[in-house]
Amino acid sequence: MTGTERDIDPVTLEVLWSRLRGIPDEMGTHLRRTAFSEVIKYGDDFSTGLFTWDGRLVAQGVYTPGHLGAMPFAMREVLEEHFGPEAWEPGDVVLTNDPFLGSGHLPDFFTFEPIFYEGDPVGFAVTTGNQIDIGGGAPGSFTMYAPDIYAEGIQIPPVKLYEGGELNEPLMETILQNSRVPEKMRGDVRAQRGASKVGADLFREVVDEFGLGTVRRYVEEIFDRTERTMKGSIGEVPDGTYGFTDRLDGWEEPLPIRATVTVDGEELAVDFEGSAPQQEAYAINSGWNYTFSYTMQSIKSTIDPETPPTHGTYQAIEMTAPEGSIVNPTRPVPVGSRHLMANVIVSTVNGALFQAVPEDVPACGAQGCTQGMKFTDAETGEQQVLLDLFYGGGGARSSRDGYPSVSGATNVKNLPVETVEAEYPLRIHRYGLVPDTAGAGEHRGGNGTVREYEFRRTAHVQCINERFDRGPYGLAGGERGRPGRLVRNPDTDATELDGKAELDLDRGDVLQVFSPGGGGYGDPADRDPERVREDYENGLVTAREASEVFGVDVTK
Repeated sequence: MTGTERDIDPVTLEVLWSRLRGIPDEMGTHLRRTAFSEVIKYGDDFSTGLFTWDGRLVAQGVYTPGHLGAMPFAMREVLEEHFGPEAWEPGDVVLTNDPFLGSGHLPDFFTFEPIFYEGDPVGFAVTTGNQIDIGGGAPGSFTMYAPDIYAEGIQIPPVKLYEGGELNEPLMETILQNSRVPEKMRGDVRAQRGASKVGADLFREVVDEFGLGTVRRYVEEIFDRTERTMKGSIGEVPDGTYGFTDRLDGWEEPLPIRATVTVDGEELAVDFEGSAPQQEAYAINSGWNYTFSYTMQSIKSTIDPETPPTHGTYQAIEMTAPEGSIVNPTRPVPVGSRHLMANVIVSTVNGALFQAVPEDVPACGAQGCTQGMKFTDAETGEQQVLLDLFYGGGGARSSRDGYPSVSGATNVKNLPVETVEAEYPLRIHRYGLVPDTAGAGEHRGGNGTVREYEFRRTAHVQCINERFDRGPYGLAGGERGRPGRLVRNPDTDATELDGKAELDLDRGDVLQVFSPGGGGYGDPADRDPERVREDYENGLVTAREASEVFGVDVTK
C-alpha cells in the first residue's frame, strides 16, 4: 500500500513521527535519573526502544548501538519462541540477559513491557541496561578469561519479572544473590521497569490524541519511507565488492577481522568470511546480534546518517558470517569482554566502505578503556565494584580533525572524576589529553587521554583495553594514532603492563592508563601550518612533533 492509498497528511506524519521518536528519549531520561549505578547514571550504558505489537521497531533513543541493533532480534525471539500473543497481560515485564538473544554479554539486561490500550495490545516498550555486576569471576562481570559462559555470571532466560504489575520477589532475590552489589542492581532493574512504564504511558497518550487507526496507518508509512530512504542511499554508492581486514590485539597473537561489502543497486551485503575463529578461553567473542549492531552502525552512519532508524531501515541489509567465528560464535564460549569488538567491527566495515565512498568515512577511532575494580572492606567484607569508562581520540575525516576523548562506536560517556572519587576509595591525580598521541594528517586524529589512579584501599583490578599494541589506522595518507599504554607506579618502580591485565593493587599504588589516539586523514605535509601552531599552543603537539612530522617550526 502506498502513502497515497493511505491518505497520508505530511504535517500529521511529521508531528506524529516526532512524538513517537520522543518516547524512547523520555524513557532514557527517566532511566538515567532513577538508576543507582554510575555506569548507567553517568555513563549512559543503556538504551530504549518502542515496538509494534508484532515486534517491529518504531523508534529508539540515541544511546548505544550494541543494544539498539540487538533489540529487534531480541524482541522477535521473545515473541516467537517464548511468549506468544496470548501470554501477555497489562503490567507484565519480561526480563532476560541471554547474550545470544540480546546484545552479547550477561551484564546487559533486556526488559519488554507490553502496551495495552483500552484492553487491546498495541506495542512494546523495551529497555536495556548494563548491570554493574551479575556474578562470575570478574569485577563487574566483564570477564577476560573463562572456560565457558557458565563462569561469567547468572544466566536468565526470558521470564516474567513482573506479572500483572506484581514483582516476582523470589526471582528478583535469586538475581540479587548473584551480585556483589545487590542494592545498586536492584535500583537499576527497577529503573528499567520504571522507564518502560513511562514509554507505555506516553504511547497511550499519543493514541488518545491521534487515534489508534491513524497511529497504525502512519507507522506503516514510516516503515515504508525509511526503507525507501535507506535503499535510495545505498543506490548512490558505486556498485562493487570492497574488502578490508583490521585486527584485534588479541592475547597470544593478533586476531583478524575481515569484512567484504558488496553493493548491488539498492542492496548491500556484508560477509565476515576470513575472520578469526571463536576464542574458547578468551571472552572476546561477539555474538551475531552484536556483530550485526555495529555493522549497521558503520553502514548507517556512512550512507544514511540523518534518517532515524526503524524496522524499514534494516530491510535492504544482509549480513553473513561463518558459524563458529569470533563474529558469530556458538554456545557456550565466553563473551564477557565482547565490547572490545565494537570498535574493530566498525573500523573493519568502514575500511571496506572507504574504497567506495572515501569522502564519507572517518579514519579509525580509538577503543575505549575499561577498568573493572573490586574493593573489599577488610572489617565488614562489604564489596564495591567500579567499572570506569573513558575514551581516546576519534578518527579524522576528509573535512575535519578527529575529536578528542569521544566514545566513538559505543556512544557511552566518560565517567566524571568527581563521581568516581566521591563513591570509591580512589584519587584521580591526572585526567587530560596527551600531546603527540593523535595520528598525523592533513586532518589529525583526536588526542588520547590519560587517567591516573591512586588506590586508597587494596583492590583487585582488571584492565580490558584494545589498540595497545598497534594504534588506530589512518586513511588517505594519514598516520596511525599512538597506541594506548598501561603503567603501574610510574614514579617509583615503573612497570609497563599489557593492555589486558589482571592485578592486585595495594593502598598507595598508582595506575596510569593512556588511551589511544585517533587515526589521521590525508598527508601530514598538507596540514595548514597555522593549525599546527594552534595545536602546539593548545598542548596537543610538542615542538618536536610539529617540526619532525609536519615540518613547522612553532618556536619562531
